[in-house]
Amino acid sequence: MVAVEKRSVPELRFPRFEGEWEAYSLGTSCTKIQDGNYGAEYPKANEFIDNGVPFLTSKAIGDDGKIIGSKIDYISNEKHMVLKKAQLKLYDVLFTNRGANVGAIGFVDESIAHGNIGHN
Repeated sequence: MVAVEKRSVPELRFPRFEGEWEAYSLGTSCTKIQDGNYGAEYPKANEFIDNGVPFLTSKAIGDDGKIIGSKIDYISNEKHMVLKKAQLKLYDVLFTNRGANVGAIGFVDESIAHGNIGHN
């Protein structure tokens, strides 16, 4: 029996990339890894408003990683300023670790760049 060497080379490549995949931990690739908001300051049901600062939970990130606008909640700017732990910035990467879309990955674009995230 002949052993077959398994290589980690993707089938589809961008022109300037060659060779095998390289593995890196998120800690070496990111400037900050942050979970969402928890605790007493987490918005209560009566604090969500019809229009304001986007507040995302896992339900707002689809399986394909796209942000689902109709599933975004909103909080007041005052509440947003209290929830400093997980304020979003343009091009942040979002990973869902709870809810129906566990493992979905999304990106922060201009539409939610001034938003905030919950714990799920």
